[in-house]
Amino acid sequence: MEDKKIVVAYDGSSYSAKALDLAADLAKAMSASVVLVSVTDMTRRMNTDVGNIEMVEAVFRREGAHALELGKKHAAELGLPVTDVLLEGSPADEILKYAQAENASMIVVGSRGRGGFQRLMLGSTAQSLVTYSTIPVLVVK
Repeated sequence: MEDKKIVVAYDGSSYSAKALDLAADLAKAMSASVVLVSVTDMTRRMNTDVGNIEMVEAVFRREGAHALELGKKHAAELGLPVTDVLLEGSPADEILKYAQAENASMIVVGSRGRGGFQRLMLGSTAQSLVTYSTIPVLVVK
């Protein structure tokens, strides 16, 4: 029998916390493991006026690590053991590559995240995951 794995896209937003809540319930029901994945989007550095790119990248990495710490704390409150992975690149692309490489059973993502302005429609990462993933994607509102 193949191990079941649920990948949860986690950025520290309230939507990603809701995604983790639902993933915890699913993991218990499916006897699956959960991996929190946060992606440091280095393309954001192009939108900064700061001259020291290395400093900007370090700040972005700390943000991603902080999001994962929040996620692990939330998971512990739920009694859910998790592993965590910090990736770099385009969030949707990196989440997809990771989930495929790990042979994940499912990806769980919040309908919106911390990116840019709030939208009435699905967030760009969730939209890309739903559009391009061959792995089932559950979007949580």
